[in-house]
Amino acid sequence: MTQALRAWFVASERAGLFVTGEARDKPIAAAVHVIHSRPAEPWTLDLLASQVGLARTALATRFRELVGEPPMRYLTKVRLGQAAGYLAASQFTIHQIVRLIGYDDVPAFSRAFKREFGLAPGAYRRNALRSPDIHVS
Repeated sequence: MTQALRAWFVASERAGLFVTGEARDKPIAAAVHVIHSRPAEPWTLDLLASQVGLARTALATRFRELVGEPPMRYLTKVRLGQAAGYLAASQFTIHQIVRLIGYDDVPAFSRAFKREFGLAPGAYRRNALRSPDIHVS
């Protein structure tokens, strides 16, 4: 059980689901909240900055300092993390998932997903459906 929880936490952190530094900075916390609550929107750095009341450069600089990566990269990780969840736990087609998470086309999504998770979306789904190997010593 501990190993399963650890694997889930590591995967969640990698997918951008856990971030701690942004909580000290209200506009950055708002940007993180907006990204998580509306990841499928066609965000640009300008739109996100205006949403949280910062200049584009201020958002990019502060976000990177507190979250550890640029806002648009963080958005990509959140979208891909959501996609991984849909692949593992739903019967949505890849085309449906692409629309749900805000990507424009399947090939772009597939390339980004493989770059992030090391597997094509279909292979990721097949692996997620298999029972995990648990070894007890």
